[in-house]
Amino acid sequence: MAARRFLLLAVAFLVGHPAFAQVTYDGCRDINGFAVASIRNDAIDDIAMATIYNGSPVIFYNVRVLAWTSPATRRFFYAHECAHHALGHTLGASYPTLREQQADCWAIQTLVAARQVSAADLQAIQFDISRLGRGDWSHLPGPQRAINLNSCLDQSRSQPPPSTPPQPLYCCNAYGYRVCQVGTSPPAQSGAACWCPGMPYGRTCR
Repeated sequence: MAARRFLLLAVAFLVGHPAFAQVTYDGCRDINGFAVASIRNDAIDDIAMATIYNGSPVIFYNVRVLAWTSPATRRFFYAHECAHHALGHTLGASYPTLREQQADCWAIQTLVAARQVSAADLQAIQFDISRLGRGDWSHLPGPQRAINLNSCLDQSRSQPPPSTPPQPLYCCNAYGYRVCQVGTSPPAQSGAACWCPGMPYGRTCR
């Protein structure tokens, strides 16, 4: 997976201290590019939750539940909830168990690509997740989720790097002006002789 820019700009969610602001913007954007607000809500029965609130994408988080996790695990849970917005899961997609696995993979791949998670951090995240227990109707058991993070990273490493898209190649006149498109580069190369209607001679150019 190509590296994504994933900047955690605020610290309220990551540190989980009651003294911080109740609403922050921590660098997450949804599938449409809108900024996602992080809102403390200790009434939710979960670590965090991605949802649509008053028509806007938000991540609710429970400071009291977050308190038992390591800083690396907090980053992971934030990225996991951000993934639900970034992948469009909050817009009515089905198959909750599949969505949760996709969010786990998106989160760990994004954090590693952004160098927000080290090898030691990964171990801490897996340890905390393995303590989540048997899971529920939408989440796999904690130990299995922890093991699956390695599979997510193996999958991202096995994918070939994105190739450079072909660039248009033009036929230019003696003054260097583009007259017509004659192909793409690669495979065609610039500097070769070419011809356009109404032009006796030219050279390929980008």
